[in-house]
Amino acid sequence: MSNATAPPELSLFAVLFGLAFLAFLGASLGGWIWFMLNLKIVRSWTGWERDQPASRVGLVDLILFFCCIVVTQIPLVVAVRPFISRDANPIPEVSIVSEQSATATAPAATNKAEVPAWVTPLLALSYMMAWGLSVFLLCFRTRSSLLQLGILGRDVTINIAVGLAAFLLATPVILILSGIVNSLTDIEYEHPVIEAMKQHPWMFPLLFFGAVICAPIWEEYAFRGLLIRWLDSIRSSGGNLKTVFLGQPASTVALSDSQDEPGLSYASASGNPYEPPNAIRHQATEPSSSSLLRNDLIPPLATSQTGDTLPSNGDTFPPWWPAIVSGMVFGLAHFSYGISWVPLILFGLISGRLFQLRRSIVPCIVLHACFNALSMFGLAARVFTGE
Repeated sequence: MSNATAPPELSLFAVLFGLAFLAFLGASLGGWIWFMLNLKIVRSWTGWERDQPASRVGLVDLILFFCCIVVTQIPLVVAVRPFISRDANPIPEVSIVSEQSATATAPAATNKAEVPAWVTPLLALSYMMAWGLSVFLLCFRTRSSLLQLGILGRDVTINIAVGLAAFLLATPVILILSGIVNSLTDIEYEHPVIEAMKQHPWMFPLLFFGAVICAPIWEEYAFRGLLIRWLDSIRSSGGNLKTVFLGQPASTVALSDSQDEPGLSYASASGNPYEPPNAIRHQATEPSSSSLLRNDLIPPLATSQTGDTLPSNGDTFPPWWPAIVSGMVFGLAHFSYGISWVPLILFGLISGRLFQLRRSIVPCIVLHACFNALSMFGLAARVFTGE
């Protein structure tokens, strides 16, 4: 499709996307101005969680998740194999590992035809199946709820708002870094979704669902919900290999996890060293349902009852290194997609820090979904207009 033959409605789509993107940049600039002027307020916001290194997630849970991916992709490989053999192309392994290394020695004419384009949305579905199986096994093994494991959040509205705010502030920085990296290298960005869109533009709804819904859910679960919580287990293990492998026992983290249950008072977690000593008395003076809701939205762990703000040195917040490790692993997992892994390290770091401060993957999923949606609409605008 060329620009001369592009239907008017597709050209209109590209124009509308351009205008929407400019509006987004303007909103982001305004958000950054507000953020810099209110940095102390943001830092002292009582919605940020304190450091809670005790975690039930262990190395075994990451291994089980990888096994779930392998198990759910076996039927996909079996189903795709006949279609690949008809084209007389080498049969690649459909897995989380990129095919780039396997295709390095293959003839150039067959590099893009190894796997049919329609496999991409099926691959996303297999990852979702692996995610569901892994979540079930994790809950069963640790005897924990989705709230306690950070898969859900105490307050969906606040988590969504935090995710949207992070998207508004972080996306321009990531795009600028991506532009700088691309200008310094000649490495072309490659991704199965891009190839599928170029070959079959009609697959956009399926690809959009896979990139905007499926990928953020299972990737944030893996790189934030599992990886960072496992790093928390390492921090709190004291060198105990059993804790590193299996996570902390339920009795150790029962108090810290109880704050994630709806309707429970945060004052019940009296074992937390950062909890104000008079939180129990404060809870008793406001027994109404509205006060319970307010305590659910704004944990008293983050501020004293006298209104004192948080320490400015941030010693009570989680350390940065688990988020940094998560970001690096997330970026390197995309190493085969060109140079994009560099800005994706920054993206993973931001998402990891967001998980640490909210103890829920919900805002991370919102951030990831919005970022992928922006990328998908930009890709569609280029493909539909023949650029």
